[in-house]
Amino acid sequence: MEDFLNNTLFKNSYLNIDVKSLIIISITALMYVLFTIIGKRAYKKFNLKAPSWISFSKFLYRLSTFLMLILGFTIILESIGIKMADFMAMDLVKTDKLSITPSHLLFVFVIIFIARAISITIKSIFLNKIEKQEDSNYADLNVYKLINYILWILAVSFSLQTIGLDLTILFAGSAALLVGVGIGMQQIFNDTISGFFLLFERNLKIKDVVEVDGIIGSVKDIGIRTSRIVSRDNIEMIVPNSKLVSDTVVNWSYNDPKTRFFLKIGVAYGSDVNLIKAVLLEIASNHSLVLKKPTPIVFFSDFGESSLDFELSFWTQYSFKHRQILSDLRYAIDKRFREKNIQIPFPQRDVHIIKQNSKLR
Repeated sequence: MEDFLNNTLFKNSYLNIDVKSLIIISITALMYVLFTIIGKRAYKKFNLKAPSWISFSKFLYRLSTFLMLILGFTIILESIGIKMADFMAMDLVKTDKLSITPSHLLFVFVIIFIARAISITIKSIFLNKIEKQEDSNYADLNVYKLINYILWILAVSFSLQTIGLDLTILFAGSAALLVGVGIGMQQIFNDTISGFFLLFERNLKIKDVVEVDGIIGSVKDIGIRTSRIVSRDNIEMIVPNSKLVSDTVVNWSYNDPKTRFFLKIGVAYGSDVNLIKAVLLEIASNHSLVLKKPTPIVFFSDFGESSLDFELSFWTQYSFKHRQILSDLRYAIDKRFREKNIQIPFPQRDVHIIKQNSKLR
């Protein structure tokens, strides 16, 4: 049996693969597949119990899979006669000032994994905090994004230094190039700086209802260079941050999520104005998205040319849905007016035809 296991299948100056090595490779691959299947099921089960930690659990699953892959790779190398230490010291790229080995690449991966772990953990903490708040304005996500940008800048810097790149020399040598690139990328830099202004000033927050260039939408995300706004037609707009900083932007949710709207109604002359007021207030109070405080108000706005003009004033926290609210109120008003025999007039004209005297012809 031992002779069979030691039977050489492939051999050269670098590799020595026998039956034993092939069995070890097969078992390692099978264990990796089983581990990924079990890990994926555990990951899905955990996410159902803790939705706010989905990103963190996903990262743990990927990290454990990666470590299992490294362990399996080590076992395979040892089984075919390659020492892990010799493999990690092998030169992949070598110049007078730069030497990259697998150990350098592994260290870079470790730095990226650590940065990713910190980023996902912080994000999960912020999301968990937001979920527990009854009236969250998502301003904490801006803090997370700022921390995330700084974290990845540090991670990239450490990674470059790990493989032997001197950042000071790199920046000094590319100064002229950076000047040329900077001239051509002024708008991108402008958008990026504007993104930091938005993060610090917090004049704009996720889920704010804003009006940009006459289009009303809800802020979905504030990025470092661009922000995403979803219109009422569910069309996602990608807006440069410089536009949100330098142009006039109407933020309906800046100080208070409550917004007041008006609905104009005209009724026929001779209608009972007190009845009109009572009906309109009742309809507004019965709508689930209309606030009870401040209370709705009915204004007798004018004696129109063909109608008595009223304005129903109401407040809502769902300003993004105000068109739907106005439509619901109009349906309800039409129904109640029909029940109360209240007429909504339309413009009419009386035309008088004067016959000319035949004697004047």
